[in-house]
Amino acid sequence: MCNRFRGLKDWSQLSRKIGGARLNFEYNPNVAPTESVPVLLSERGQNVSARMARFGIVLKSTGEKKRPPLLNARTDSLKRGSFKSMLSSRHCVIPAEGFYEWREENGAKQPYLFARKDGQPLMLAGIWDWSDVKGDKVPSFAILTEEPNELIAPYHDRMPVVVEEAEKWLDPDTPLEDAGPLPPEAFVVRPVNRALNNAREKDVEKIDSEAPSPEPASKSKRK
Repeated sequence: MCNRFRGLKDWSQLSRKIGGARLNFEYNPNVAPTESVPVLLSERGQNVSARMARFGIVLKSTGEKKRPPLLNARTDSLKRGSFKSMLSSRHCVIPAEGFYEWREENGAKQPYLFARKDGQPLMLAGIWDWSDVKGDKVPSFAILTEEPNELIAPYHDRMPVVVEEAEKWLDPDTPLEDAGPLPPEAFVVRPVNRALNNAREKDVEKIDSEAPSPEPASKSKRK
């Protein structure tokens, strides 16, 4: 799963080849579901556009039961159901400085940041749709996930799809494998502060500060 990532700091981090016109936005180092970030959207028959888009596609309810937003779409399920129509007509790329994964360590959830070694933004592959949010139709996206590479496998059993050639994935006719998934050696990983666990924490200096050691488990007193 990829439910939290570090957003792009500035639009100038993107090459003009895919960035196009400048987009202004507020830096979000701890992007959580339902928050909006800058995304490159493509739709069959339309030019690629850069817009603020909401993390999580609102799915139609089944009966009276409300469904949770679609945050991730497994690559092995893209050819069925509602995924199929989005895959055939609406691709997107979410520029990000990195993504987060957690693992249990000494009784605490320790977050890790995965980024590119060269400092360039990651290009997360996704699909998108229009979502009804409080009566408005807004663009919203889900991040594609796949089996983890050898770097990420010790931390999680899925990872976001990171493409090398974003412009290829922005063509709805391009199969995912032709967009050039980023190889494991291009990534770097480091721990971040557990302050990240609070989705409302947006202070990047606090998130990047040294992670505190977990408190030892208290021992029961002998009678």
